[in-house]
Amino acid sequence: MRRLPEELLELIISNVNSASSLANLACSSKQFNRITTPRLYHHIHVKFDSEAPETAKTRIRNLTTLLLDNPCLARMVVSLTAGACLNTSTSPINVLYAGETSSAAEHAPVTARWKPTQKKERPDILIRDLLQAMPNILSLDLKVSGRTMTSSCSSLLLQTHSLVNVCIDTIDTSAAQIAPDALLQLENLKNLKLASILFLGPGEDSDTPDQDIMRSILDRLPPNLAQLGVLRSHHRLHCTTAAIFMCINLSRHATPCLQGIDMEGCFANPRFYFKMATYVKIAEMQGIVLRVIENADISFPGRNLERDGDEKSWGWEANDQGPAPGVEGNRRWLLDLEMFNSDKDLE
Repeated sequence: MRRLPEELLELIISNVNSASSLANLACSSKQFNRITTPRLYHHIHVKFDSEAPETAKTRIRNLTTLLLDNPCLARMVVSLTAGACLNTSTSPINVLYAGETSSAAEHAPVTARWKPTQKKERPDILIRDLLQAMPNILSLDLKVSGRTMTSSCSSLLLQTHSLVNVCIDTIDTSAAQIAPDALLQLENLKNLKLASILFLGPGEDSDTPDQDIMRSILDRLPPNLAQLGVLRSHHRLHCTTAAIFMCINLSRHATPCLQGIDMEGCFANPRFYFKMATYVKIAEMQGIVLRVIENADISFPGRNLERDGDEKSWGWEANDQGPAPGVEGNRRWLLDLEMFNSDKDLE
């Protein structure tokens, strides 16, 4: 192997997708370590096990400390998936702050500030330190579960202005409110995926009409967004035809760079498909590609979007596949709406 040109070795290693295999290669020689390390740190997936909070505590401590102490490694990180439950009393993240609390001086190291006096700040500071440690991060895939996501928390989470891709899953949250300007300031953001009830404004609740929620989403989108994905869960209709029609018609004013809208969920409703087929034509006239991704087990023309891979995720990773948040099974079926083109009024 040592006689092979390094360019050839890089090509071979580029086809290795297993993180454990890459880690073993990195430990085998200095040459392999130099080649594989950038691939190992390109995407970091932080997994938490609620049954073993001490493991989560050690993992997140080690990761943050490693990136803060090794700026070269931190600069390699381009994508972060955090499957953590923020703002819940049982959150594995909160275990990190168990024990005595202390106030740190401004000049104290970051690790000394991991024990703030206010409990509500703890998840915020952890994610903030992680994001600030990764100057080149472009993609954030975040799962939020539990109580309302505060404005201060969301501002800290989304203060990384270099983000190009953001996927936020709030499927288990009754109301996850993002600060109005949290996404607007992300001028580089191109791709955004939202799940469940998000962007509820003052006075809005789970009974707010879908078209009003869609308007709230549009009012808060960054100006250069190119792709928007919205998931309708079992618990909430985000994708009524009225909401989608408003989304298409107002998108050019709110997001002039928008090129595509994906509506995903368990629809299983031919009436909905007929309406969507009409809206596809309307979207095309505005230069927008509207797609419907069905999670229900139905028999209609289309193609499977599932991809091979070890990780199951609903995000922007290379092996992006099902299930989507709140959906049982792995089905992601891109519907062919041509068969539903009809002038018949189904109302």
